[in-house]
Amino acid sequence: MGGSSVGKDLVQSIISKTYSIPICVSSTSRPMRVNEINHESYHFLSENEFLDDFHNGKFVEHRTYDTVSGIWYYGLSKDSVDINTNQLVVVDQQGYYKLIEVFGQENILGIYLYAPERIKIIRAFDRELRTDKAFFAEIYRRMADDLNAFNLCEGDANVIKLENIVIEDVIGNISSILKTKGVVEC
Repeated sequence: MGGSSVGKDLVQSIISKTYSIPICVSSTSRPMRVNEINHESYHFLSENEFLDDFHNGKFVEHRTYDTVSGIWYYGLSKDSVDINTNQLVVVDQQGYYKLIEVFGQENILGIYLYAPERIKIIRAFDRELRTDKAFFAEIYRRMADDLNAFNLCEGDANVIKLENIVIEDVIGNISSILKTKGVVEC
């Protein structure tokens, strides 16, 4: 977990490919970004589809973001989670604590990625070519929201905190953690 543009998806992808750990794919009603693939990056749903699934109790956890482009919904479907298999998932702070509530702390390894604000902003601008005002407004909104969005995780002794400035370093740190915890073989 971590704020916008800290490298969560890239780290998840590298760890998944390196150790053949499946990814729990979340659902969202937000628009697909360039280079995202439906059912790999997210299950992209219309707002109505998402809300139908929500009202039918299909999500383990969910959250709502009020963006400059409207309300965006995110959620992890119950069908995506197999408690008997090590899996990777990107969630926010609320989602992390909901997973602990549902599956127990002993079954959840929380890793919080963070990066200096300047690096996050550069990464956010580098990953999209858009230059419209709505894009910039959304980036600024996310960065402002992130300033306090992970306060509980930052102070939680059960959450591993890693600064992601150099991707190879954070991948090495996570690999060591996964080996130490017995999630992957040495």
